[in-house]
Amino acid sequence: MDNTVTLVVTLVVAFVFIAYFLGEKSPVTDEMVARVAQVAPSLSPDVIRRDLERTRNVHQTIDNYLNNQLGPTGISEPHSAETTQSIQKPKAQAAHFEGLDFEQKKREMVLRARQRLNLN
Repeated sequence: MDNTVTLVVTLVVAFVFIAYFLGEKSPVTDEMVARVAQVAPSLSPDVIRRDLERTRNVHQTIDNYLNNQLGPTGISEPHSAETTQSIQKPKAQAAHFEGLDFEQKKREMVLRARQRLNLN
């Protein structure tokens, strides 16, 4: 009887273990890509999707963008001098966002955007 119980428990634990590590992960949706693209319009959807497939987390992908961790291939080709300046600005300001969580970064970006709108 003890051998049967041990065998059943072992099989259940093995099944749970295999299902957890080999189970299908949730796919990256277009909605996830769109949410990141709202914050990072200079990134191509392919780059966003690749990072989302790696992180499986919209907030982590946005943090990677804000901290310039997506690499040089993460920035799409600039279309004008103004676009080039907007792409290069976050690199110069990366130290400013270091140590802030997602909500703090979001607030800071909104404040900066409002200040730019008031200056124009």
